Amino acid sequence: MDSQYSVNQGIVITAVGSFNRLEGATTVKTRRFVQTFFLEAQTPHNYSIRNDILRYLNETPQQVVVAAKEETKSHSMPAATTS
Repeated sequence: MDSQYSVNQGIVITAVGSFNRLEGATTVKTRRFVQTFFLEAQTPHNYSIRNDILRYLNETPQQVVVAAKEETKSHSMPAATTS
């Protein structure tokens, strides 16, 4: 989880986690997510949720790392040459 202060004493928060659901007797279905929301200051120590974004992630962390490495390889710049 990360957070930072924003405009008018508000706070932006981002959280990454997972929901687990039991399917059948032994199968656990996991859905990863990232959620970002903005807490708007009402009074000192009193906030309300102004914006809330929830996104489900389909890939595993391993797949994300592999995809990032492949992206880097396909977009690598040729070495600079001097005259």
